[in-house]
Amino acid sequence: MQRKLFCILILCILALIFTTGCSILQKLVFGDTDNDELRPASSLVMDEEEASKLKDKKPIRLYFANEDNTKLRAEIRYIDASDTGGNTESLATVIIKELIKGPGKGTGLKSTIPEGTKLLSNVIIEGNTANVDFSKEFVEKHSGEKDAEKLTIYSIVNSLTELREIEKVKFKIEGKSKAQFKGSFKFDAPFPRSTSIISKEPPVRGEIETDEKSLIEDKNKESDGEDLRDKENGQKDEDKTNETFGDADEEEILE
Repeated sequence: MQRKLFCILILCILALIFTTGCSILQKLVFGDTDNDELRPASSLVMDEEEASKLKDKKPIRLYFANEDNTKLRAEIRYIDASDTGGNTESLATVIIKELIKGPGKGTGLKSTIPEGTKLLSNVIIEGNTANVDFSKEFVEKHSGEKDAEKLTIYSIVNSLTELREIEKVKFKIEGKSKAQFKGSFKFDAPFPRSTSIISKEPPVRGEIETDEKSLIEDKNKESDGEDLRDKENGQKDEDKTNETFGDADEEEILE
């Protein structure tokens, strides 16, 4: 009798353990289904949205000046993989063009390349050195301060040397080597990477406006400018009319 009771007790304990174990296993595998209504439904959707934005994108690391212009700070930017051309020279060319565009909005970073600067030809890699040819604005429109020169040079060098195949960068202006940049740096020798100028702050993620969006904004600015000119011209015409009538009234009074 005692043995029978003992067996029944063992069976009850085993059943309890099995039931509890299944419940724990279900929570581990499927999650806590009892609280599904309390869990935000958008978390997975947001992840999918973020993932869809990055589909067919390639991350690149660009270096711009930090807020107080003392160090370089990295911005992670995602570009269309199709724009890279599938080779290092094409990707290096894209990196320079993105640097010329400047930092993304909301990053707090500052551009290091003078406004109006153009890349005159695709980046050419010889051995482990990237050759970059800029227009004259790169030098002529630069402030010329030593720290600013350093930030400009190494924003380009450090961005390009993020690519495994590039270890140094050599600059040309209008197709020719230049002995000095603005007076503080020898400019006709290749520049290796410099990590001492990179800020210890973590990289920021930024976005650059698409050409289509920029085009729309430019058109809006043109439209606003035309409206403003129309208003100014209208005001001038009105003022001119008032002046004319004013002169006539004065002449009548004098007569």
